[in-house]
Amino acid sequence: MNNKLFQSPLLTVPLVLLVGFLAIRLIQINPQRVDLNRKISNLENQLKETEELIQELEENAGYYQSDTYKEMQARLKFDLIKPGEKVIYIYENSSDVEASSSAEPEHKKEKSFFGKLFEYVTGD
Repeated sequence: MNNKLFQSPLLTVPLVLLVGFLAIRLIQINPQRVDLNRKISNLENQLKETEELIQELEENAGYYQSDTYKEMQARLKFDLIKPGEKVIYIYENSSDVEASSSAEPEHKKEKSFFGKLFEYVTGD
């Protein structure tokens, strides 16, 4: 009885049409699927790069908030020195050396009014 059921055109024709329709839809959808998979891969790569950047920035943030970094920046930007330290200048040109040798070191120069006031207030 099952053989007669599958040989019946009432069942065979709709099944063939259904299989054909599904095959056509699969062929039509496949390029979209490939494109979406490529976009997902690109987004995953961007996410990974962003996470690495965030981790690097978090590591750097800790360093930039440290006292060591703040002291180094104060020394570089404001030419601050600790008491008892000696400053050594390294020049690339000999003309720079001649100009600086005649100049008096900054810490021995006459201090401005505000410099004197600051020393008076802080007791240095």
